[in-house]
Amino acid sequence: MHAVQEADESERKAREKQARVEASMKEREKEVKESLENSLRERDKERDQHKKDESMQTFKALLVDLVIAAFKHLVHEE
Repeated sequence: MHAVQEADESERKAREKQARVEASMKEREKEVKESLENSLRERDKERDQHKKDESMQTFKALLVDLVIAAFKHLVHEE
């Protein structure tokens, strides 16, 4: 009878250990998923900022070209 109780106790401990391992793995998966989401969100922000900066540079270059063209036009009229 004592051997049966020890076997039952051993099985219970093994199940508890397996449950702890599974819970730990689920928690780690959740942490990794959150980290990945944060990384992707940051990457998207950086990409958007890069697009905005590029658009601003293009706009400024066009504005400079417009001012230069207008200035040249004025100089040629005189």
